[in-house]
Amino acid sequence: MYLDTGRDITARFRDADCIEISVQDEIATCITSSIPENEEVSVTLAMTFDGEERQFSGYDFTYMPNPRIEYIDRTTSIMSGGPDITLTGVRFDLIQEPRIVVTSLTTDASNSELCNGTETILTCPTPSFPDDAIPARRRRATDDAMIANLSFDFDGNVIDGGTIEYFPDPVYESFSGNSRIYESDNKRLEITGMDLTLASTEDDVLVLLGPDGECTVDDLEMNVLRCQLPDNQPQAGNLNGTLGQGDAKNLPAVTVLHGNLRFYPGFVSAWSATGDSLVLAIVISSVVGLIVIITLIIILLWWSRKEQRYLQRARGEVEMVRSNMMNRIREVGTTSLDVSVADDRTQKHGVPFRGHVHCLTMMLFNGLGVHPETTDPEYMEDFMEHSVISFYRMLKKKEVLTDFIRQLERKKEGRGREREIIASLLAITFVSEGKSIHFTDVVMSLVEDEVRMASESSREMDTLFTNTETIAEKLVSSWFTLFMFSYLKVYAFYPLYMLYQAIKTQTEKGPIDEGTGEAYYTLEFNKLFDQTVEFHSLGLDVVDEDGQVYLHVNVLDVDSVKQVKKKVLDCAWRRGYCLKPRDVDAVDLVLVQTHQQSILLRETSEAQGKIIANTMNSYGIQDEYRVALIPKQHGEGDGYQALDLKEVASDKYVSLQYVTDEDVLDSHLPQQGSKVIHLKDLEQSKMKESTMPDHIQQKRADLDRNLAFPHMLTMKASISPYVDGIFEVMFKMPAKVPLPIKHLFDTFDGLAVKYGEAYAKDWKKNCLSNFWRSVLTNLPSLFEMPRSETANSCVDILADALKHATKTISLKQGESDHLPYYNEHPLQRKMVMDYCNEIANQPKLRPIKLNRACSNISKEFKDQFSHLSNMMHLYNLTKSDVENLFK
Repeated sequence: MYLDTGRDITARFRDADCIEISVQDEIATCITSSIPENEEVSVTLAMTFDGEERQFSGYDFTYMPNPRIEYIDRTTSIMSGGPDITLTGVRFDLIQEPRIVVTSLTTDASNSELCNGTETILTCPTPSFPDDAIPARRRRATDDAMIANLSFDFDGNVIDGGTIEYFPDPVYESFSGNSRIYESDNKRLEITGMDLTLASTEDDVLVLLGPDGECTVDDLEMNVLRCQLPDNQPQAGNLNGTLGQGDAKNLPAVTVLHGNLRFYPGFVSAWSATGDSLVLAIVISSVVGLIVIITLIIILLWWSRKEQRYLQRARGEVEMVRSNMMNRIREVGTTSLDVSVADDRTQKHGVPFRGHVHCLTMMLFNGLGVHPETTDPEYMEDFMEHSVISFYRMLKKKEVLTDFIRQLERKKEGRGREREIIASLLAITFVSEGKSIHFTDVVMSLVEDEVRMASESSREMDTLFTNTETIAEKLVSSWFTLFMFSYLKVYAFYPLYMLYQAIKTQTEKGPIDEGTGEAYYTLEFNKLFDQTVEFHSLGLDVVDEDGQVYLHVNVLDVDSVKQVKKKVLDCAWRRGYCLKPRDVDAVDLVLVQTHQQSILLRETSEAQGKIIANTMNSYGIQDEYRVALIPKQHGEGDGYQALDLKEVASDKYVSLQYVTDEDVLDSHLPQQGSKVIHLKDLEQSKMKESTMPDHIQQKRADLDRNLAFPHMLTMKASISPYVDGIFEVMFKMPAKVPLPIKHLFDTFDGLAVKYGEAYAKDWKKNCLSNFWRSVLTNLPSLFEMPRSETANSCVDILADALKHATKTISLKQGESDHLPYYNEHPLQRKMVMDYCNEIANQPKLRPIKLNRACSNISKEFKDQFSHLSNMMHLYNLTKSDVENLFK
């Protein structure tokens, strides 16, 4: 303390004076000068306060040997710069700001760029040619290379790299035709140009498709570039999301990134539109149903022989069961699902993904009560800013960061939430700040340490990387999520979105009890509607303020008024009349009898002290009746004015306000403990009034509960193609797996030599299972779309099925009875194993390609999060441990 006492304060380490010194009460920051020895030397700190010198014998400072460059992979570039130069050597991790510098041979002009890497490898993007006075035409027209001096500035230690040759910039030509559309029938794309291979290879070129797609470059010649288009069409438009004109409106734009240059040759058309999906009959479901029928008949025959006096009643009961069962088996065999409207919406507006920040917040910080900051703090004291910056510089050293994490593991034991927050903030900070290579290196070290410590303790080796209770395991999980994000965006968002639409569409084909949440079609056994209810489909015409029909909506005659309002708003959203989901509680529904007369449909009514949900049957509404949406009415009145959802700019439309995530989820669902009676209690009342004996009524209810299982099979059969599509994206595209994931799996295989191959396979499955379960669990929140509680619970069932599919042990028999995907688990486990084996058989990864892939991840999240705010949050969480870190 009191380091700032005095006016003239200096410091030195033996004979090396501090070039610059900044002193505060508790911290002094020094920029050291050099010493003659180029070896590891420990020196003692001495400080002078107004001429009075004080020795600090307990504070040794170690000078390390200078970093050494052993190999430079190339010394060529293009005039505009950008291609990477890779250095190999030693002690690169000692450098705080490594820079590549090019200097003109004829003037004092120079340009520089920051490098990024590990202890032994540095990747440096080449700067542009330093002489700005050279005309642009000469930069491209000259056949001779321009030469500049090359050097590397390692925190003031400048190392001569010789000279670097600069070749003319490449030129890419636009596609022919007024619309500039490239037609491809073989999923290949060719772009012509000039001087494409001068100082460049295919690794230096990136071809982007639309805002979220990529064309894999596999051939680069002097005058042509060739790349492989993806199987599915990327989102239409340019990088910034703007759409093309005319014939190019629904096509992705092509953007070529060559070094620091960008070219926009036009648009590409290579994908044909897909028609409606035809869902095949599910044979195994019918077999299961037939077995149930036979079992029930045997039970009933045995009972009838024992109780002869009930023979006539038993025959009637058997006939009733047979009729119900055959109807439900027939449903399973004739299942079909049409989600073409939802698919058409994606063709027009794209998949409604909510963005990088929201996605990572949900997947990395879900349930933690905090979120990563995206803006810098408005004000920060100088002392705090200096402390945070110094803290971050220390964390950039691999050994320091690893030791710091281990200290936190011990001190934060039993405080799982704080551990997860710390790990998530570290992951976000390093990736968004361009330190993905450093982050990857640290994660691999932590993986090795976790395995070693587990082998030395009583922890079960096969459960490693299953939970996120430790900082190290949460860091591995967060790293896996960040480096799988590009794969998720390119290949998974569309099938995930269509899966949810298919689930929601199928659940709404049957009744859903507004009071209990039980559904006719669902994958959740405990929420199956366990009573017989008759329902029929109704087609309603929705009219605007002029009485013109602009929507046709299919509902059920047993749907409540609130459910019908929701279906109208959902239909309007799918048809593109509104780009965001709307609040169902902001509108009322009216039955239009004439152009001047309408009847307000109340959501509930009260009878005998009970709140009853009004249905379409309650109001006698039949097929092809006309309805309209109006602003919410808070009292009686005439002359309701209908809302026209087509007029999104209308003044009347402001009554349908945008709502938050929570509002969307809760607006159409009954609150916990809701007293509303919709279907179930009404059916029980009808049963009591029936003339059938009470014990027959009770027997019918019990049988209906057990026979509701075919409804679950119908649900499963309907969405089967979309579930299969998701599993294909998860475990049938090993060639598309991001390179850092391949690197992690290779690390597991390397550890298998010592700890066993079976454990390595378990670790891979655990990482994959954690990631995809997190994706499915957060699926409803990833997209800006209408949602429902029943569809959300079905997605949770799929996530639970994935968890069991990646386990190496079988479920207990008692658990398997109620799991719709239990029989598929062996096949799914084999699919996961084949996926991991194919990745293991891929060629060993080169460090250069790994570093380039890591750098691309940092570009993906650049400027998405506030580095300063998140580091300050992390600093405040670990303040007491930071002091030990500085020591």
